[in-house]
Amino acid sequence: MDRHPKLSLIVPVYKVEKELGRCVESLIGQDGCSTEIILIDDGSPDGCPRMCDDYAAADERIRVIHQENSGLSQARNEGLKAASGDYVWFVDSDDYIAEGACRKLAEAMRRGADIIAFGFYTTFRDAKPDADYVSLHSNISDGECAAPKDFIIRTIRDDSFFVQAWTYAFKRTFLLENDLYFAPGMLHEDIQRIPGVLLAAKSIEYVNESLYIHEIRKDTITTTQNAAKAIEDTKVILKEWRDMFDRIGDPELQSWLYHELVVTYIFSSYARGLKGWWVEGMDFRFAMTHAKTAKLKARVLKYEALSALEGIRGTFGGKE
Repeated sequence: MDRHPKLSLIVPVYKVEKELGRCVESLIGQDGCSTEIILIDDGSPDGCPRMCDDYAAADERIRVIHQENSGLSQARNEGLKAASGDYVWFVDSDDYIAEGACRKLAEAMRRGADIIAFGFYTTFRDAKPDADYVSLHSNISDGECAAPKDFIIRTIRDDSFFVQAWTYAFKRTFLLENDLYFAPGMLHEDIQRIPGVLLAAKSIEYVNESLYIHEIRKDTITTTQNAAKAIEDTKVILKEWRDMFDRIGDPELQSWLYHELVVTYIFSSYARGLKGWWVEGMDFRFAMTHAKTAKLKARVLKYEALSALEGIRGTFGGKE
């Protein structure tokens, strides 16, 4: 690969007037590699379209795509189609990237892995500073390049199997040649897409730095979207996971992915306020069989007990 690899920063934009400037400024302030910044105005009804055009007029590295509102997945897909970089990095417009992030990615990009993984920093706008935290892979060394099976198993064991698209930089040709686009109209599109992307890769390199800053606000899309659609899409995604993992021929890799499926199922149940076994092909027996650690088995037993108790309360009108 060229000594100066090019990175395409793809930023879907929708109703983020207050945050857009911070995001774009963090991108244009990067050095260490060639960059292009693609802002996809997803039919934003506020001042974002004008802001995007103003940024493009002021910096030749910035391109703007205006489209009718089609959702985050389609905006990312359009950005990927328009990108010309060796690698692409999907950045949410209400987040931003760390100073020197592109410089730290440059050396890894030169080595040419299909995927470059890195850590991130999560901050809560409406909480105390001590609520913020850093997410890294504690058992993978900086600069280490691993086969997907090794990377996946080690991150699941470490309880750090991250499915957020913005914690990876992807070789552009790898995504295009494998038709790895995001599913339009799907909530939680990262959860739906990233496991399959990791499985399709030939190599994954790790940069042991927090290169991305993810801010959680009370009014973010994940906390205001239609609850019924979020539940239905989660059901579809977890069923897709089960079907995908069923087709894996490597027993060791399959067993760890089933373990992660159980982890995600229980987390999603609590997040959506659901009880019991609501995804086809998953039940208490499946969860206990594929929970590979004592910690997860205990969580499954607790979840089953709470679900059963809720059923008893419902039968007797909430009285004990």
